[in-house]
Amino acid sequence: DGDSHTPETRAYELIEEYEPVGDVEEVRAIMRAHIPATPPAVPPGEDPDFWLPVEYPNIPRKALHTEVLEMNVFGIDQATVAEVLSVLAEVLDETEQVKFLQGHLLPTMNKHYDKLGLEDPRTKSLKYAVSKLAEDLARNCDGTSANGANGGGRQRRPPMVVAADRLRKAVSARYESFKVFHKGRGVVCAQA
Repeated sequence: DGDSHTPETRAYELIEEYEPVGDVEEVRAIMRAHIPATPPAVPPGEDPDFWLPVEYPNIPRKALHTEVLEMNVFGIDQATVAEVLSVLAEVLDETEQVKFLQGHLLPTMNKHYDKLGLEDPRTKSLKYAVSKLAEDLARNCDGTSANGANGGGRQRRPPMVVAADRLRKAVSARYESFKVFHKGRGVVCAQA
């Protein structure tokens, strides 16, 4: 077969009931946290809260198709990450660069590229995602419009907006350096 290999996907089954493998009451007793009425003696120099078990709230399972979505997932390679970070380094510190890449750029890319379809040529580069991200950040920026004006005077744009604008210009100038790859189908948590 000389054809390109397309990964096989399978439907995820939703498990509503689990089959117990031991005595249910014994397992519940083992898993139950016992907090003593009086805390145990704490060795000198130790944090007293360290010795108490932590009670975590029961977090319900996310609902399929509303909170958890199955969709095409796209990614960028290390060379593209290096290109993006070199552009962002002009405006953002390292922590903000990672936040921009993971919190803004990749989610925007996956959100818009899944709707475009795999055959759309816009899914092969970051150009479309970066332009959408720049528009969204400019629109959501308090007091400024997409062109940076705010009624009377000029307001300083937030660093994330400046970074998105610079990245948009860099991607437009060096289109082939910012490649996007289809990684297959994946399950992602929907943003609230």
